[in-house]
Amino acid sequence: MIKIVRIKEQCAHSCRQYTTESGEKRQFHSRGFILSSGIDEFYAEVLGDKARDMVPFDTSRMYEVECHIRPRGYETKDGTYRYENFISISRMEAI
Repeated sequence: MIKIVRIKEQCAHSCRQYTTESGEKRQFHSRGFILSSGIDEFYAEVLGDKARDMVPFDTSRMYEVECHIRPRGYETKDGTYRYENFISISRMEAI
């Protein structure tokens, strides 16, 4: 999905450690954004080294954002299986 958006909120960089299947310790980086296209408002994340290395964006500008949406399933405390959409940002450029 490609949309023209304004950044309503930029979250702080987040980093957590995890262990790969081979036992190697690695770090997972993410940075979240609340974006608005004027009609839609949604939360999306930049993942990996891009999230670690990025500098804050100018919230007064408009951006073209390329996102990928995929469903993520989970089980609630009462045993019900539900889905939510996970949106990751692959590109965000000022226009």
